[in-house]
Amino acid sequence: MKAAFVTTALPPEPLGGAERYALRLAEALRARGAQVDVVGRAVREHDAPAGGGAIRLRPIAHEYFGYLASVRSWLGRHAREYEVIQFFDVNHVSAVGLAATLGSGTVRVLRDEQQLGMCAKRLGETRMPGLASASRRWLLSADVVVHATRSEDEPLVAWGFDRDRLAFVPNGIDVGGFPATPLPATRTVVCPARLRPEKNHEDLLAAFALVLSAVPDARLVLAGDGPMEATIRRRVTDLGLDGTVEVRGHVRDMAALFRDCRVCALFSEWEGPALGVLEAACAGRPAVVAAVGGLVDSVVDGVTGLHVDARRPQECAAGIVSLLTDDALASRLGAAAARFVREERNLDVMADRYLELMEGWSRNRAPHARVVGVR
Repeated sequence: MKAAFVTTALPPEPLGGAERYALRLAEALRARGAQVDVVGRAVREHDAPAGGGAIRLRPIAHEYFGYLASVRSWLGRHAREYEVIQFFDVNHVSAVGLAATLGSGTVRVLRDEQQLGMCAKRLGETRMPGLASASRRWLLSADVVVHATRSEDEPLVAWGFDRDRLAFVPNGIDVGGFPATPLPATRTVVCPARLRPEKNHEDLLAAFALVLSAVPDARLVLAGDGPMEATIRRRVTDLGLDGTVEVRGHVRDMAALFRDCRVCALFSEWEGPALGVLEAACAGRPAVVAAVGGLVDSVVDGVTGLHVDARRPQECAAGIVSLLTDDALASRLGAAAARFVREERNLDVMADRYLELMEGWSRNRAPHARVVGVR
């Protein structure tokens, strides 16, 4: 089996969850004998390995649009060398890549991790309606659409994808890297998310200000970097949270951070199957999350964590306080979270099933072949 995963970026460029998962899944598939190349943008001279099979494309002139040109050119030359080509975001990169591989005979897979809504919004707002129409048409040409959250099934059909082209394959994590440990005595909450608008740190900070009135020794760690850092730091100061909220930036050793925290919290406006929440769960940490997108799949309400309405700060604060103050509840949900990830979101299990699916796609190269996903 020879496959290519096309992403937006590779290290040392800033990576989102989709890019990180592409690298992890590729490594797991290589361990099973598949040849998987990961294609991504590289603007700077790389000083961090992306693993075997990394293909870094230099943008032609403009950093973003130049990368689109590089992807189109590279795929035009190499698409026929692969049995499966998978695009890891619903965006312009995937649209251009799918256009470049039309008629290649390669099975063309589009992976959606809750980006469809954002992509549709951007296409609707563009000042170039012709490009938007073409991009939508190219995206709809995918032979298979893999969605990592159950909630995307109906939106994908409504957008125009045939239901028999859809496959549900949730993300998995390396469970060996996040051993479950007893809950610490410290009352620390961690938010594992890049500092981007859709991660909705604003509502988390508002809720945490209320948490402090009930749990004065509580602390909040924001683990991630991103373009909103300056804005978030100002908001921390405006809310009088200096000294209780730490904007830590990129964290290399997340396992160590989870050992020191008690609760995971993420109030995104939209979200795929958040890897950080799954990693925290694997470490035995219950989560309080917004009931949206992939977070609904990643956290079982009342079993491995709590679902809340992020627009209701009192409700969010109450959920966090309950896990900070009720040791029995936090321990029970944390233990269930660790079991859930090991049994249902184990990267080894997902990689075995994914390889089986890719081999099936390769055997039946008829366009828009019926695909049965992982349920």
